[in-house]
Amino acid sequence: MNLYLNTPLKLLVVEDHQLYVEGLRHALAAAPFDIELSAKNSVAQAQSWLIQHSAHLVLLDIGLPDGDGWQLLEWMQRLSPPIPCALLTASDSQADLEKALQCGARGYINKGVDSHGLIAAINTILKGDIYTPARDVLALTGRELALASGITPRQYDVLELLAAGCPNKVICQRLNLTGDTVKSHLKALFQHFAVHNRTECVASAVRQKLVSITAVQ
Repeated sequence: MNLYLNTPLKLLVVEDHQLYVEGLRHALAAAPFDIELSAKNSVAQAQSWLIQHSAHLVLLDIGLPDGDGWQLLEWMQRLSPPIPCALLTASDSQADLEKALQCGARGYINKGVDSHGLIAAINTILKGDIYTPARDVLALTGRELALASGITPRQYDVLELLAAGCPNKVICQRLNLTGDTVKSHLKALFQHFAVHNRTECVASAVRQKLVSITAVQ
């Protein structure tokens, strides 16, 4: 379900190959919602545009004439509030995928994706989840993907036990933590997933393939 059915999706594409941008326009015409697509072909142009306009999502190529996508991604994450961004790239590098998540990207979309896959990826990101190609999700364990997205090792330990249905008391015992420390980790996880309770936290983590629902051992 798209969040912008009643409002056009404001999408900025930062890509220096005009033919690819036109192909993208054509692919997104199949979307069941309106899209206002703006395109810029350099870091400087994108920064200037974003200072004056707002965007619901930015699709960003890594290689640009006056810099690279990493530079622009990090700049966008310093804005208040940060602008949701996904890398749109031909790179299949797992290192690039991990770097993208570490830099704050909400998605990593391969340029070879078809129109339906592209629209599905955009919807995944707009719902607040992280999108990565299925083959790369399989290449990374849930823990590796979680750590790459900014979750700490101890927070992930708590998340795993949360997914197993453990109450705070059991989490304290399993991880040898105080009740206040567990509550602190839960608060950080809720903020990370932009949720308000344990059920929503686990549901979001499962959707992002960070954990699976397991029985308490």
